[in-house]
Amino acid sequence: MPGESIVVIDDSPTLSKLVQLVLGEMGLQVIAANSDAGARELLKTEKPRLVLLDDMLDDKPVDDLCAHISALTPSAPGVVLLRSGHGPKDPTKLPGVVDSITKPFSPDALKALVSHIVGMSLQEGPSLPRRRLMLTPAPDFTPPKAEEAPALTGTL
Repeated sequence: MPGESIVVIDDSPTLSKLVQLVLGEMGLQVIAANSDAGARELLKTEKPRLVLLDDMLDDKPVDDLCAHISALTPSAPGVVLLRSGHGPKDPTKLPGVVDSITKPFSPDALKALVSHIVGMSLQEGPSLPRRRLMLTPAPDFTPPKAEEAPALTGTL
């Protein structure tokens, strides 16, 4: 199943990029949209294997977008809601939603969820070196002393 596409719809470019990196390591192609309108436009041409959808886009609920996605992609496993805590209390009541994951989530949790839903083994992806994908420093990280740190130079 590597090479299949996953659509991520989230208004956070950082989260979209993180999802692209994590799922790309599994051999999946990730296509991103950052708004309701962008998602609807993208889904006119893309037939994704799975849709990862933020539970709030532009500070609005995504109920209508879930129904739209469900109608467009009836053969896909469905929608996974990326929960921020501001969306619906029971996301599986929304049309097409098959599961959810609460932000912030670990890369391993995302891989496990996606692989389970699309029915692929985590070992099916390309064998890339495993690396840490964290937005915070590792617990054993010690910043260099000011005199040892390289100076930042350059012009913008």
